[in-house]
Amino acid sequence: MKKIRRSKKEVLLLQETLQEWQEKGYLTDTKKEEMESSLETTSFNWKDIATSSFFFAVASMLIAIIALFADRWLMRAVNQVVETPDGFKSLTLAVVAVILFLLGWQKKRKQATSFYSNETLFALGAFFTALSIGYLGTAIGNSYGLIPKLLILASCIYFTLAILLRSQLIWMFGIVSLAAWFGSATAVSSDWRPYYRGMNYPLRFVIFGGLLTGLSFLLPYGRLTTIFFRITQIIGLSCLLFSLWLMSIFGNMASFDLWEQASQSKFLGWSFLLLVFSLLTAMWGHRQKKYSIRDLGISFFIINLYTRYIEYCWPVLPKAIFFTLMALSFWLIGKQAERIWKFGKKLL
Repeated sequence: MKKIRRSKKEVLLLQETLQEWQEKGYLTDTKKEEMESSLETTSFNWKDIATSSFFFAVASMLIAIIALFADRWLMRAVNQVVETPDGFKSLTLAVVAVILFLLGWQKKRKQATSFYSNETLFALGAFFTALSIGYLGTAIGNSYGLIPKLLILASCIYFTLAILLRSQLIWMFGIVSLAAWFGSATAVSSDWRPYYRGMNYPLRFVIFGGLLTGLSFLLPYGRLTTIFFRITQIIGLSCLLFSLWLMSIFGNMASFDLWEQASQSKFLGWSFLLLVFSLLTAMWGHRQKKYSIRDLGISFFIINLYTRYIEYCWPVLPKAIFFTLMALSFWLIGKQAERIWKFGKKLL
């Protein structure tokens, strides 16, 4: 029988499952021993190592790019050595981005299982695309009204590339660019004032998160976009719930002075709305067996409760009692989580 290599923890879990099946009569002793003999423990979790390595590779490259542009002395030296117009720099960076995307695409065709190394090339291509668009904006002219146009251009490029290359990572870059476009477009329309049609930034992104979540339900109807349904839905719900959480703290205030003078009771409506949406998200995710969405709803439900606890109990409770109650609540949550985990383990 072919060997199945798993981590030590996974092998122990499988052995316990086989033992339980054998006790219930689902497996004979011979079949159980045969299946157990096929299990082999790996000394390292290479998947986690691969994930971490490629993550740090992308992060290091991003830091290097940021450091390059942040270091004025280095930038002056680079500009002296390469005295080229911004338009040419934009074109050069675009060519580099295209090369990286092509390399990632070819590697994905030949080694489809090398997910992390393929996505690393796509991520680097996305970074160079952003730099190219940034230099294009500098070449055209530094005006605030140009920012939304450049961001929507970036978003369109990322979405197109994501569909062509079947990359959820590039699709995420497209959503981030779209969110940045939404924020900058509303800011430019309001002449960079705190409010746009009576809405501060968190309230605007409540609407953006809701629209993005709603639009995600249309993606499964397209043959080329169905793979982006789940990631779009998670990002949309995260944006919606996070923005509602900000609204529950600051309300529709755009000034710190006004917020300090306002009573937190004025924002209770937003707290209740966050409570309702987080519970609906958790229940819907559980019913649809979309556990990442369920966990997202549960997380914001707990965050909402603790935020309200800190807001209303911090000023009135003695600090010893405050932290004692907090410790007790965390212990109860941990105990309940452990009970649910053990129950789920028994079902395996």
